[in-house]
Amino acid sequence: MKSNLNTNYQAHSLFRINKNILEWDLTVLEGKGLVARFTGSDAYAHLELTIQRSNIDHCSEVYWNIIENQIPYNFGHKPFIEETLAFFTNYVSGIKGERIFLKYEITNIGFHIVDSKPKHFTEATMKALINSFDKTIFPFNDDLAKRISSQTFDYLKKNKIGFSRNEIIESLKKQDISRVLSKIFDRENVDIRMLNGVFFNEYISDSFQNRKVLLQDSDMDLLKKNDAVNEYGNITDVGKAHVAKVLNDQYDLNYHFNIKWEDFQ
Repeated sequence: MKSNLNTNYQAHSLFRINKNILEWDLTVLEGKGLVARFTGSDAYAHLELTIQRSNIDHCSEVYWNIIENQIPYNFGHKPFIEETLAFFTNYVSGIKGERIFLKYEITNIGFHIVDSKPKHFTEATMKALINSFDKTIFPFNDDLAKRISSQTFDYLKKNKIGFSRNEIIESLKKQDISRVLSKIFDRENVDIRMLNGVFFNEYISDSFQNRKVLLQDSDMDLLKKNDAVNEYGNITDVGKAHVAKVLNDQYDLNYHFNIKWEDFQ
């Protein structure tokens, strides 16, 4: 049996900062990473962070010091960023020859409404880490990052693509939305293996596309009226949160939306 392993295509660039890492005294560093390709395989992701020694001696930690209008909480970027930070922490331990625990703070983030995918944040995170030690390896285009972030926020607000945590909580109190979605989602007709993690978003989106034909026109009208489905007939974060509620999927509700069961009871 063979398994293919994930590849971090920026890992080889860490060789250029090995000496910097070895000499680093673990005090605070700041870095910015930008992925911006708009020809061919378009890609965009923007991340800013700080790194330093952790105050605890048994694990590394990440603090998300960002606000909701910078990126939807459920965009799917979080596991890619955390995986890259964990990889880097282990790399630092290997270079220094001792067990190191680091504290990371995400201080700014940005995405493009069309060209960004969650996986692009792996590259942006790695570039931000390298930028922390050497600003010349991956120079940061601050003007481009600000312009894209501003345009994206305006688009999200206009088209109701991003929803705040409080907006989703208020929606979860509406039983009629959950009632409609329970017609096509229940614990008996979903693949439980696709819940509780990074597969949730894509699985629920695809499942809704396949099952929405079973709903009445009045059901779809209700979902659209309450922002659970957008004008193109795609399920939104509001709708996905209701599906998690219907499935009693408390893990994904918390992980992807930062919402606990008691928040809407």
